[in-house]
Amino acid sequence: LDEDRDSRVIAALGRGVLQKMKETSVLISGLNGLGMEIAKNVCLGGVKQLILHDEQPATWLDLSAQFYLTETDVTKGRNRAEACKSSLQLLNPTVHIELIQEPLTLQHLDTV
Repeated sequence: LDEDRDSRVIAALGRGVLQKMKETSVLISGLNGLGMEIAKNVCLGGVKQLILHDEQPATWLDLSAQFYLTETDVTKGRNRAEACKSSLQLLNPTVHIELIQEPLTLQHLDTV
């Protein structure tokens, strides 16, 4: 554990919880406004692995609720998960972030 970086989480949740979080993989499906807010918080919490699943391209409606998307993402038709990965990675470089941009299968779930 990085005592300096994680001091707030340790104070709020305790060392035991933080250690469990650092061993956890989390799958979030759907990077709309709510999904993105959850992904941001999970990433900041410091899980081991964050898997982002979204099959949809960014749309103009997404810009009103999803704070990491840009007009360029919409005009280029970028996948919502792909468009947000680098911003999430900047929040916490210690979290391994993977993308799934196709329909979820049992094979995908076996990796979580």
